[in-house]
Amino acid sequence: MVNNLSEALLAFLLTLYRTGSMKSTALRLGISASTASYNLKAARAIFCDELFLRTGNGMVPTTHMVGIAPKIESALLVLKDLTASELAPFSPAEATDVFRLGCVDNVYPALLAPVLPKLLEAAPGLRLEIVEQGPDLIDRMRRGEVDFAFRATSPFPSDFHESILYRSNYSLLTAADHPLVALARSKGMLSYEDIRPYRQVQARVQFLRDSSTIASGLFPEEEEPAWAIRTRSFLAGPLILPGTRLTFRAPTPSAMLWAQHPHLARLRVDYLEARRFVGRLVWHERVDKNPAHQWLRSFLLAQFPQGVFKLR
Repeated sequence: MVNNLSEALLAFLLTLYRTGSMKSTALRLGISASTASYNLKAARAIFCDELFLRTGNGMVPTTHMVGIAPKIESALLVLKDLTASELAPFSPAEATDVFRLGCVDNVYPALLAPVLPKLLEAAPGLRLEIVEQGPDLIDRMRRGEVDFAFRATSPFPSDFHESILYRSNYSLLTAADHPLVALARSKGMLSYEDIRPYRQVQARVQFLRDSSTIASGLFPEEEEPAWAIRTRSFLAGPLILPGTRLTFRAPTPSAMLWAQHPHLARLRVDYLEARRFVGRLVWHERVDKNPAHQWLRSFLLAQFPQGVFKLR
């Protein structure tokens, strides 16, 4: 069966891993739904694992699939290199390249700060320019004005590539002396009904043109706890909380960082823990085979080998 492991089958698995949808995978690869189903069945036989489980949130990868996904991506890159035109070799130690990374502000402390020391040690002359994403992000990436983007939304158009950096969920942030902190001490996991009476701080950012505004409020509009303050900065939300009875919802990696602040607390809420957050690294086909970009992409992905953030 191993001989049946083709480049097309590897591309299918990686695309399904990135999209979490059989339909989206078939559309991206230009194959029929029956071919997609056949590919998944064949891959399961080859790897002796289910690889993906069908859930209400789409096709969720198994632990084995999460473990082999980086290897599949590396194998596909090697196969691309075999047929790619000759490009100048890349030396991290001598590199002075400028990379423009589009991300929202809470990515800086939660994801970039832990990575930067290792990155600058490996490539001391490399430069990173952090730029705002904005609703015209896709056009700017196609024009070469943005090289990479950290995103939580997917999918992108078919001329873009993406890899999952990590999977997480959401947490609730409050002031350290908020009544919910005492309630959490007594009952542990909080419920939606526990938090609904308290108004919230919302961070609202429109990431793409013609897309809906992404907000830190996660409930359907009719169920949304009342908001008191809205901001366009995800970092500003937690800074507003001390001295108030307001709440703020954030991806757990960001919430864990903010919880180190002496005047803030991170609380677990059943409704929020069930909400999945998937952090992705996205790039355009224009730079897919560029050796410098391949090196930086591999370096960033290597910092999150499990693909799952520790949530406790």
